[in-house]
Amino acid sequence: MFEVDGPAPIRIATCHFERAESFWHRALGLVSRPRGLNRVDLVDGDGCTRLLIRRAPPPHRQHPRIMITVHDAADVPAAAQRLIALGASYPESHHLSHRGCAVLYDPDGNTIEIHTRASRRVIGGNPG
Repeated sequence: MFEVDGPAPIRIATCHFERAESFWHRALGLVSRPRGLNRVDLVDGDGCTRLLIRRAPPPHRQHPRIMITVHDAADVPAAAQRLIALGASYPESHHLSHRGCAVLYDPDGNTIEIHTRASRRVIGGNPG
């Protein structure tokens, strides 16, 4: 199972609210807690919000808005295939993936990097 940690929750704004909530809920194994019609928090077993998803109007650009780095215990290819089965996709060029790392897009086109625990890096970011 993936782990998302850090001092603050990752925030995603999407015009595909229900699809994003379903994908991330299943991908991370977190509990969905709706906060009205336009927000859902995904929380861990301790009740800590790890991912916050908000409804947003359609984007004005096609570039991903966020990059999320997650860590899997050991089997990066299997973790990537699990996300593909949930609705993620590979970029057109796989050159960004290498041993111990895979790069995918979530259903909204946001970048997901999967790393082994040994290559642990900062979680979340904003590439542009």
